[in-house]
Amino acid sequence: MLLAEFDYAAPESLDEALALLGGGGNVRILAGGQSLLPTLKLRLDRPDLVVDLRKISELSYVREENGEIAIGTLTTYAELLASDFIESGVARCLAEAAASVGDLQVRNLGTIGGSLSHADPAADIPAAALALDCTLVARSEEGDRTIGATDFFHGLWTTALLPSEMLREVRFRKANGGGAYEKLRQAASGFALVGAAAVVEMDGDTIAGARVALTGVGSAPLRLHALEERLAGETLGEELLRDVCGDAGEAIESPLSDIHASAEYRAAMAGVTARRAILRAAG
Repeated sequence: MLLAEFDYAAPESLDEALALLGGGGNVRILAGGQSLLPTLKLRLDRPDLVVDLRKISELSYVREENGEIAIGTLTTYAELLASDFIESGVARCLAEAAASVGDLQVRNLGTIGGSLSHADPAADIPAAALALDCTLVARSEEGDRTIGATDFFHGLWTTALLPSEMLREVRFRKANGGGAYEKLRQAASGFALVGAAAVVEMDGDTIAGARVALTGVGSAPLRLHALEERLAGETLGEELLRDVCGDAGEAIESPLSDIHASAEYRAAMAGVTARRAILRAAG
C-alpha cells in the first residue's frame, strides 16, 4: 500500500527538530523507521509532518556518566550491542533484549529510543527498561523532563511523552548483580509472545533484591512488584521460583489473545519465562 501524503523535514540540529515538533499538528518522529514506516504503509497513522532525526549524530551514544549508563535515543541495537558498557552485569538484560530484536537488518536500523517511544506491547526493550528501573529523559523546547520507566508506558502505543516532546536519552544506574532476558518468540515476526527481563542482586545464596518485568502479555509492559517483594530476602532455589513465579500470570489484568497465542497460554508462560530470567540473572 502507498503511504498517504505528508510533509517531510530532516533537521540537522536538535533545536531545529524540537521547533518542528512544537509547531503543532500531527507530527511523527522518524528514527530508524522500523516501527513508523509499517504503520504509515498500513495507514494506521496519517501525520501532517514526519521529522527525520537521522542527521542529528549527537543523539547516538553509549557512555558512563556519574555512575550511570547513558544511551542516546538514536543509538541502534547494533551500536548498543557493540558497547562495552552493556555486555555484563545488570545491563546484560538490555543486551539480550536488543540481541533478540528482529534480524540483523532491523538491529542495524532500529533504535532504542524508537522502540521505547513506539511502545509496541510485544517489544523487547521496554521490559528491559522496566527491570533496569531506567530514567527516560524527554526534551521539548522548554527543556528536559525526566520520567521513570514505571510511569512511561500508558498502554497500547501510548506513553507519557507530550506531543511537543521527544525521547532524548535513557539512563540506568550501574549496580551489583546480574541481568537476563528470556522470551518466547513469534516465529515470523520475532516479537515476544511472552518476554521477561530480570535484574537480580544476590548476597551469597540469598536474593538481596530483584526487579522483574514482562512484555508481550498485555497492552503495555509491566513490573511484577508483588513477585519482587516475595523474592526479597529468600534463599534462591527452584522450589521457591516455581512457587513465586507460578502466580506471575495473575498480575496481568487483561492478557492479550490473538491468532498467535491465547490469553491463557500467555498467562501460563509468564511465570515460566520469569523463572528462567531470574535464574540466569542470579548467575
